[in-house]
Amino acid sequence: MPITPELMEQCRQCFAQGQSPDAVIEYLRRAGLSKMESLKVFVDIGRATPTEAKRLIHLSPVWKDAFKQDEELHEKLTQHAKDEARAKRPE
Repeated sequence: MPITPELMEQCRQCFAQGQSPDAVIEYLRRAGLSKMESLKVFVDIGRATPTEAKRLIHLSPVWKDAFKQDEELHEKLTQHAKDEARAKRPE
């Protein structure tokens, strides 16, 4: 689902009504947004910095089912970057 002005306004209203970040994250996920799109919404409506939004969304129970897979991907990417850096070092 695309991030529309209406969707962003609905998120602002959710926060104005006192809903928790997890409730808004759940709303965004049900609306079909990815973790990255949800992060963008939080940042664009001024509810979090990119770092804060990443932490809120990645650690949210709403995305618990994807947490392990995301962590494994992060570890693989980190290891790959380290391996590439080692391979490029002069001997």
